[in-house]
Amino acid sequence: MRTYAEDKRIRPDILTAAVYVAASIILIFLIVSEKIFGDKGTYFVAGPFSIFVLFYLGLVLSVQKAVYIMVRLRARRSQYLNAEANMQRSMRIFSVAGVISGVLLICACFPISIRLFGTERGYIQIIIAGASVLLLGIQGVLRGYLQGIGYTKPIVIADILVAVVSLVSGIIISEVLFTYGTKVNDLFHVDEFSAVYGSSGMMAGVFIGSLVGFVQIVISYNLRKNEIASFVKSGAPRYLDNKNDVIAGIRPIMLLYCAPAFVSLFDQCFYSIYMRKAHEDIDFKTIYGMVFGRVEVLVAFIVIICCIPFIKSLNRIMARVERDEHEGSRERFRGFMRFSNMLFIPAAVFVFAVSDSLMTAVFGKSTELANGLLMLGSTLIYFGGFMVMFSWLINHMGKSVLTMLNVGICLAAHIALMVLFVPVLKLGAHGILLAVLVSMIVYDLLNLLEISKILSNRQEYVKTFLMPLLSAAVAGVVAFLLNMLLAGLIGEILTLIVCLILFWITYMIVMIFSRGIRAHELRKVFLGQLFYGVARMIQTEEQYEGYN
Repeated sequence: MRTYAEDKRIRPDILTAAVYVAASIILIFLIVSEKIFGDKGTYFVAGPFSIFVLFYLGLVLSVQKAVYIMVRLRARRSQYLNAEANMQRSMRIFSVAGVISGVLLICACFPISIRLFGTERGYIQIIIAGASVLLLGIQGVLRGYLQGIGYTKPIVIADILVAVVSLVSGIIISEVLFTYGTKVNDLFHVDEFSAVYGSSGMMAGVFIGSLVGFVQIVISYNLRKNEIASFVKSGAPRYLDNKNDVIAGIRPIMLLYCAPAFVSLFDQCFYSIYMRKAHEDIDFKTIYGMVFGRVEVLVAFIVIICCIPFIKSLNRIMARVERDEHEGSRERFRGFMRFSNMLFIPAAVFVFAVSDSLMTAVFGKSTELANGLLMLGSTLIYFGGFMVMFSWLINHMGKSVLTMLNVGICLAAHIALMVLFVPVLKLGAHGILLAVLVSMIVYDLLNLLEISKILSNRQEYVKTFLMPLLSAAVAGVVAFLLNMLLAGLIGEILTLIVCLILFWITYMIVMIFSRGIRAHELRKVFLGQLFYGVARMIQTEEQYEGYN
């Protein structure tokens, strides 16, 4: 007798990849929105959007994960009735939490806008964010329940559907409202209404995406309700000592998932409050909009793209950890560290080398401040990539105490560093990125030490880190010189394409010459097979080591 809907189940790496793809679509949405209504409009939307993401991560993704774990554990003992009871109890709890949170946001929109964000024209976006939060409470529970039972197709569809609908509707509404806002600007002789209206259009797109996601998951559940009930009844009798495992297990998950959105929200509030008191003459809205919309969003997009190729590798590591195959998991972790460094390091170096052309190609314009911020932000690509990957590993290893401890230390360090870099050292916008960077380094080091201890791993850091760094540095110099030479002749977009191609060719050739990568390993690297012939000519010793 079938106990799960296993025939409906999709591989875990595909499920995770779907979330990453949805996140990349949302980041594209933010980039396009920045191009529509500019840096100041991005400031008006950054806070409300961070609030929405905070609740989406907390009420949808973290609840989904906790409910999924609960259902799988109960279902292994055929305790479907207990799982269903826990699901219904969790649905009541998180539905009420979503409604209360949404209502409070709507009611407190004026104080939040004025006192935390320093503007009287940002309340509309907060109202829309609150309305979106109203729809989130039920989604995480239903998603987790369906995923735990085995219906994973609706889960794959859900996040991507929300992202695509938000992107399409948000861009259209934002463009229309921004155009109308420019007319209002001319009428009242101000320059903020277009930014306010455009950012409101973006948040309207987010609300529509949330509404569509709500409808989709409710319909998906109801279509399968009778089928689920048929094998729930066939399970073991309900245990009277039933406890809600969701509430017990959600704390480390929610803390881990919500931390990035909390950091973004805290940074804007802290920077806004400080700048209003200490530097009233500086247009802090435009500056922070540049930090968030141009640098942090672009860096986050590159990080997500760089992480996607390693999803399957991490799942294989976790499969061996769960089976207590320490030797196999250790070897796979070493391989992951090597090949992830081969991608994260050159990605960061390339962005650093061509920051001005990249900024112009993506956003249509650039400034000296924006270029400097992106050069600093390029280092976040490396440490941000490992932050995502290490968080995933530690969480899946079941180390909940370590997870909460590491995240707590990282958040405390970030808050202290913001105080140090912004008010004390007066580094301004650069201080925000430096605080993020240093706290990421602390977090990555803690996680790396703990994972290495758990797996008894000793990494070859010369081959893992130093060789990719030296190779990327050589390729970065080539890209930097080409960028300076060609940008004024053929334009930034063509220059960027030429620089990217020659950067990767140079990087791979230097890696092959220095034996940073062997010929038989090229198939594991993006477009590595193209260099196989070169590697065989250079690394002739492989013919005598048994590699063909």
